[in-house]
Amino acid sequence: MLEKKWKNKYLNKKIVISSLIILVIILGLFYLSFFYKKNCLSDLECFSQALQNCNKAKITTIANNNLYQYQILRDKGETCKINIKVLKLAPGSSIITQKKFEDKAMTCLIPRDQLNQPIDEIKELINYCTGPLKEALLQDILENIYTNIVKNLGNISQELKSDI
Repeated sequence: MLEKKWKNKYLNKKIVISSLIILVIILGLFYLSFFYKKNCLSDLECFSQALQNCNKAKITTIANNNLYQYQILRDKGETCKINIKVLKLAPGSSIITQKKFEDKAMTCLIPRDQLNQPIDEIKELINYCTGPLKEALLQDILENIYTNIVKNLGNISQELKSDI
């Protein structure tokens, strides 16, 4: 009788330990599938390879002296979801420009047929994106256009007067 109790106790401990091991393995696989992103640091080749297959990855890189972070978030069938964030603008950027762009991000749904090239070479990338960074970029473009029109308006009116 005592031997039977001991065997049952031993068997129960074995089942509990086995169950815990299986649970840890399942949780690990769940984490790897949904949360793990390969950190390419600043390796463009690493990120480009991940981008081609829309595998989760992130990179921090410098372009035009600005510091950016790109994250491949997930495969959405025919598109790949990517987050682009401006971390820091180039030294010497005005405070107004810094406030406009720093720490702003946009989420992009890029067609898979565009993923065979580096992210910074995708034509009209902004058309695939939404978010505060895109809004700030478009606002800046419109302000520059408006400024150029106002600057040139005086020249145009002078030319019109001289033609009359």
